[in-house]
Amino acid sequence: MKINFKNKTRAGFSLVEMIVYIALLTIFTSGLVFVVVSLFESKTHLTAREELAYTSTITLEKITREIRRSQSVDLFTSTIGFHPGKLTLEPEDTSAQPVTIYAQGGRVFLQEGSSTPSPLSSASVFVSNLVFTHMSNPTSDGVLVELTAEKNSRGATTTKNYRTFVVLDAS
Repeated sequence: MKINFKNKTRAGFSLVEMIVYIALLTIFTSGLVFVVVSLFESKTHLTAREELAYTSTITLEKITREIRRSQSVDLFTSTIGFHPGKLTLEPEDTSAQPVTIYAQGGRVFLQEGSSTPSPLSSASVFVSNLVFTHMSNPTSDGVLVELTAEKNSRGATTTKNYRTFVVLDAS
């Protein structure tokens, strides 16, 4: 009895076809996993940059507001031109306490008189540099504020430098 293989229809896949399909599926899946992981890392870094920018901007706005509200800079108790900077501001209202802005432990603080210091920056952002530079001329006084902030997110550190110049309103 002879079996005729030529008339029989083929059912299923050959071994070579199966290996090719598995290889193609593996390549496609690996590419898809790479894209998803890259998107997740990009989102993480973007979120870190947004938080860094937001926190630094708010901190600089608070410092700017305090400088503008002050009468003068107390140069004897301030640390000018060096990190960690310390800026003591004399208020326009003589009955008010002096305001001190300083960096400590990677955060920026504001202290009015001898009251408890309040943080100006978020604990999630590390302030690695805060320098105040006093500038004056015969008609006005101003302060250059330089701030460097860092945000660490999943092993990657994002660093941003900020500078602003503020003229004291009382000048």
